[in-house]
Amino acid sequence: MYFAKYVVSTNAWTTSKLASGPSNRMFHTTTSNGTHLHLFGGISAATAVGGTTYNDFWIYDVKGNTWINMTNAEGNRPSARYGHSAQIYGDGNLLLIMGGFGSDDKAISTNIDIYAYSMPYNKWTTLYFAVSTLFDSTTNVVTFKLHGWGFSNPTNGEVSYTYRK
Repeated sequence: MYFAKYVVSTNAWTTSKLASGPSNRMFHTTTSNGTHLHLFGGISAATAVGGTTYNDFWIYDVKGNTWINMTNAEGNRPSARYGHSAQIYGDGNLLLIMGGFGSDDKAISTNIDIYAYSMPYNKWTTLYFAVSTLFDSTTNVVTFKLHGWGFSNPTNGEVSYTYRK
């Protein structure tokens, strides 16, 4: 497996060969807290029906140049999904996963939930189940609120959403 990095100071891409890491995928999320990359979910194929949908969670240690599969995390991990949103919250120790699509190789479903992963406690927590479907969106945390833009809703069209804990 190869991993590509863009080095700003040299304005160049570098690749390194890694012993292990996440499988090839698309429509996943990656976030960073400054020292690590966090990858969640995604799908293996160009079409949702027939592709493998993932709920695996990987952390890339930038200094160590290694991926760690976080299979030992406590709590209820989010279901397999793609097209979801992810956001690092607060001091970089909380990862939020929201919405997206799921697939059982026959039909597409939508996820209407928000999960939090606590890095210090290595634990997943379900925060919220929304009243409408949440996918094809972006999120950002501003003043202790999770704001979302451009959510698609298959029955009503576009919606916007704010979650406040």
